[in-house]
Amino acid sequence: MTGEAFSLQLIGPAVVLVALAWVLPTQVAKRMPETMTALAINMVFSAAALWGFAALGFALSYYLQGVPVSMLWSGSQHFIMLGLLAGMFWGPILLLALAMEPQKWRPDL
Repeated sequence: MTGEAFSLQLIGPAVVLVALAWVLPTQVAKRMPETMTALAINMVFSAAALWGFAALGFALSYYLQGVPVSMLWSGSQHFIMLGLLAGMFWGPILLLALAMEPQKWRPDL
């Protein structure tokens, strides 16, 4: 494996997770009421979805490297943990995106 291919395998998924961490909560917020309860629900939903996307991304990465599906299924706890650890990438972006949502709310006049 060349250095360029190795860096693309590391940077590519990180960029995708960071982009999803920004886009997902902003799109969900457009479809929810402008309340703090809705913002909390958005946070829980977006975090769970990003956690799942990250875990599936790791499983896909392993599968593309030739690991059999039966081994992937038996090691599902490993991917769940990797998805949680990937929260170091998507967590701060998710919090920033959600913290900016109340600025877009319009007061009822």
